[in-house]
Amino acid sequence: MAQDTKEQLAARLAESKRDLENLQAESRAWLEGHIKNPHLASNTREVYRLRLLKDYRAGHQALRDGDYALAYNLFAASLSDPNASPVSRYLALDYMRAAAAKMKDLKKYCDALRQQGELASTEDLSVLGISKDPHNRQGYEESIKILMASRDSSVFDALVEARMRDAKDQSKRSEVVEKLRREIRLREEIFND
Repeated sequence: MAQDTKEQLAARLAESKRDLENLQAESRAWLEGHIKNPHLASNTREVYRLRLLKDYRAGHQALRDGDYALAYNLFAASLSDPNASPVSRYLALDYMRAAAAKMKDLKKYCDALRQQGELASTEDLSVLGISKDPHNRQGYEESIKILMASRDSSVFDALVEARMRDAKDQSKRSEVVEKLRREIRLREEIFND
C-alpha cells in the first residue's frame, strides 16, 4: 500500500475543511429556519437558538475546562449576539453568575443578577417559568443587598432597619439580625463550591 504524498494529504485536508464548512453552513441555515418556525414549541425554538450562539457554546466549553474568567467573558459576549433572545440572554446571565461564583467575584455575580432582574421585569421568560412582572426587579435587588450586606456593614444595618420597620409583629432586633445572617450564609453558599 503506497503512502500519500504531502500534496495529497494537503488536498485531503483542504477538502475536509471545505466539507466541514459546508456542513456548518447547512446546520446554521437549518437552525435559523427552525427558530423562526411558529409551529414548533417555544422551548424547542429556544434550544435551537442556543445552538446558534457561538460564544454561548464556547462559554460552556470554558466552564468545563475550568477557565471561569474566559467563560464569563464569552457568556457576556453572547448577550449581544444578533440571534440572542431574552431567554438566551437570561440563561447566559445565569452561567455568568456561575462563573463569577467560581471566581468568588461578588461584583460580577451581582452585575449579572441585576441584569437578570431587569429581564425578568421587562421580558417574556415564560419558557423558563418566569412571569413578566415589573416587581421582579425588587426580588433580585433584595438578593443583591443581602449578598452585599456580608461585606458592607452599612448595607447590613440598612436591611435590619428596613426589616424592623416592615415587621408586623415588632420582632426583636436580635431576631431580625440573626435571620438576616442566616439568609446571608445561605446565599453565600454558592461561592463556597
